[in-house]
Amino acid sequence: MSKPTTWLVQLTPGLEASDTLALGLDRILACGAFGQSVSVVLRHNAASLVHEKASDQTTGRNFFRELHSLPLYEIDRIFVLAEDVATNTPKIKQLEDLAIDYITHKDLRLMISVSKHVVSF
Repeated sequence: MSKPTTWLVQLTPGLEASDTLALGLDRILACGAFGQSVSVVLRHNAASLVHEKASDQTTGRNFFRELHSLPLYEIDRIFVLAEDVATNTPKIKQLEDLAIDYITHKDLRLMISVSKHVVSF
């Protein structure tokens, strides 16, 4: 489980709402760039971002690549709500330098309770 953080950012949409997804990733990168501690939770359709080379063809933004860049912003671990991963999909534990932990709703509630700011996109 993660240590207490200043920001907990939950991403829920997949590529079908790439504008919202982009806003969430921008928030994560900005917090990291300014030295804030950030926990990232992928929920619902956003959970698929660790399994696909996801990019928005309209804007050319590559969300999969942006996840890979999180360690540059002092974010070395992301969390995925385990129940949102399809049962036939393998649980990826690592994306290069980025660890992936699968959590339960109980874990998520605990993370929310120890975070100063919680935002959802």
